[in-house]
Amino acid sequence: MPRSVSTLQKRTARGEPPHVAAVKNKAASVRDHLISNGVNVSAWARERGFDVNLVHQVLAGRRACLRGSSHAIAVALGIKGGEA
Repeated sequence: MPRSVSTLQKRTARGEPPHVAAVKNKAASVRDHLISNGVNVSAWARERGFDVNLVHQVLAGRRACLRGSSHAIAVALGIKGGEA
C-alpha cells in the first residue's frame, strides 16, 4: 500500500502550485512594464497609500497575494483580478 502524502508535501515535491507561479510571472511582467515606462515603484506605492516594502515584495513574487494588503496591491497593479 502506498504511503500517504499530505497536500503540502505534494506541492513542495513538485514545486510551486500553479496559481503561485502564475502570480509570479504576472508580477514580473508588471514590474518590467513599470520600469520600461519610467514609473518609480516607491512613488507609485506612496501615492496609493501602500507600504513600499510590501509592494516590492509583491512585484518580486515573494508574496502569494491571497488576502489583505498584498492582495489589494496585486489588484491595484493588475496582477490579479477582483476587488481590493
